[in-house]
Amino acid sequence: MSTRLRMFEQIPILPKLDVAITAAGGHGYLAIHPKLRELVFHDGTCSKLYVGGKLVYKYEKCGPEPRAAGDTHGAMEVSRDRVFFGGWGEAPTRRNPDKQEFEYADRSGKFSHVHAIDEDGKIELLWIKRWDEKIEKHYWYAEVTDLLYDPKKEVLWVTRGDVNWGGDQGLYMFDLSSGKMENILFGNTYKMIVYQDTILMSSWHDKALYAYNPQKAQCESVSTIPVFDGSTWEVPITFGGASFRVSGFPFLIQGPAIVSVQEWRVGSSKKMMAYPFFACYKLDRIWTRSGARAQKPISINNSVLLPINTQEMIGDDALNTPVLLRFDSLSPQILMHSFYLSGMAFDGRYLYMHASCVNHEAILTWRSDTGTIFVLEPKTVLGKPLNSIRIGVLHGLYKSSMGLNGWVGGIPVRGFARKKLKVKTPSEITLRIANYILGAVDYTEFDDVELKPGWNTVDLSSYDNMVAFKPNRDIEGVYAYFSLEP
Repeated sequence: MSTRLRMFEQIPILPKLDVAITAAGGHGYLAIHPKLRELVFHDGTCSKLYVGGKLVYKYEKCGPEPRAAGDTHGAMEVSRDRVFFGGWGEAPTRRNPDKQEFEYADRSGKFSHVHAIDEDGKIELLWIKRWDEKIEKHYWYAEVTDLLYDPKKEVLWVTRGDVNWGGDQGLYMFDLSSGKMENILFGNTYKMIVYQDTILMSSWHDKALYAYNPQKAQCESVSTIPVFDGSTWEVPITFGGASFRVSGFPFLIQGPAIVSVQEWRVGSSKKMMAYPFFACYKLDRIWTRSGARAQKPISINNSVLLPINTQEMIGDDALNTPVLLRFDSLSPQILMHSFYLSGMAFDGRYLYMHASCVNHEAILTWRSDTGTIFVLEPKTVLGKPLNSIRIGVLHGLYKSSMGLNGWVGGIPVRGFARKKLKVKTPSEITLRIANYILGAVDYTEFDDVELKPGWNTVDLSSYDNMVAFKPNRDIEGVYAYFSLEP
């Protein structure tokens, strides 16, 4: 008689390197199967699926070898009896790392997909869209970027936002009974959350947020958002991030901002506010991607865990390193530095995480880092910060066009005993500092600090929420980082 393995005993032993033939590595996603009570791991980069610790599927239903995938955005969802996973892949891949073509590589083997693992563990290919001759070989149709199960309609809501240039990006409704995929709205929709029966969406390389009310079949977008300092943000083309809820209120991350939504009734009233959120730059390029290319943030005891990952082609260093956040309320807390965190799951007893040294750069490789799955007890992430934190915000340049209307940073300092902002400037500047609580604009504090040439230390000990800053002019040769000690 066989004995069922305990959940933490089902973690697959992954090879350190695997064949991926892609420009992205180490993206892995996790779920707990609701019926089988087994750990599910989707290796998004190497096109492999593990259930209960065993390799059970290698995208055989999608096409011939060699098969590969990449930064498949963490599209994973759980219903009453199934686990759904989506994204993109290539079968066969026709890209050749030896030629080092990236922008114009042959992607004619590429496809977008939605799979399910049914209540018996059977793998089903629910939907697939392949490249065809209507587009150039180096283009692709929109990838699946998020999935949301709707128990009322018995459908999957599907966002497809990463595209070049199939022209089919948008929100879709996949009927689980008929297998029909229906387009609902057009736009680079990315990550979803439901609030007051409305689906709210961040966007991918777009300049808008989106909303859809399934009851009224109404949709709309917003591209102008009030900012916490009284200004207005005309949303530029930015890469979005996570969509999630804390204390009942939804948040959408879009580029350098997190948008707190207190009300969004499609076709009538809207009440929202944008705040700086990990607006951190290497020269004029943001290096942070909050919740992007990762699964939905997970909840433990009413706390929400959110990874802040690095952008592609930005290598980790002492000041540009991913961190893990916890939201207990509208004022989050940094827990620890981490590797690139793409997947998380919670089985009611243990927290499972997939972390990697992600190889996300515009250089194709034959060999990909697969990362590691590790297990934590919840108390590990429900307490105070675990280690000292250094977060780089400016590296050589500041322009008023950066960040959220010039505001950069947006770093949580709650929970740290010693908090400093270190700034090096070639000349005198005035720094405006904001201390704020997300979604509570009446509690925002502003202070002005005069900085002299050379290194300056700004004491943040009197601040206990989110801290952002804004120099009074454009400046070259400026460097800034937060130094936080538990």
